[in-house]
Amino acid sequence: MLKQIKTLIIVVGLIVSFSEYVYAGDLVEINQLVENADDFDEQTVKVTGEAVGEKMKRGDHAWINIYDGSNAIGIWMDEKDAEKVQHYGSYKYKGDMLNVTGTFNKTCQQHGGESDIHVISLEIEEKGQETVRPVSSLKVSVAVLSATLAASLFTLFVIETGHRIK
Repeated sequence: MLKQIKTLIIVVGLIVSFSEYVYAGDLVEINQLVENADDFDEQTVKVTGEAVGEKMKRGDHAWINIYDGSNAIGIWMDEKDAEKVQHYGSYKYKGDMLNVTGTFNKTCQQHGGESDIHVISLEIEEKGQETVRPVSSLKVSVAVLSATLAASLFTLFVIETGHRIK
């Protein structure tokens, strides 16, 4: 019985000691990185988010910004990794969803003191696509009604004032 208790204590001790500060296995929200920058500084983190804006090439490297719904952050990577990303989020497009594992820098000395993540590995979780935004029938009805009202008011103005349209 004493041997089992000792084994249990050792196992629990190992689990507790190795469970703290193991960020790479756990997905972290970008907002958590921003709010707890001191805790995550120079740690390996895993984030997921939509590629937004556009790729910014810098020599043999590139910046890609990702947005996870809570915040956005710049991701620094080799140009070869950046070439994997094909779609960037905008009004017309949903960007590629990226899984990024990298080193979080609270104040990156290489990049002017800005917070960023230097990529260790990058995976495309889901390809982006064009976003179809149908116009609702209510908006069409309001537009037609507004145009009709404006044309009627303009006609009344011309009749009342006697102006001629040249």
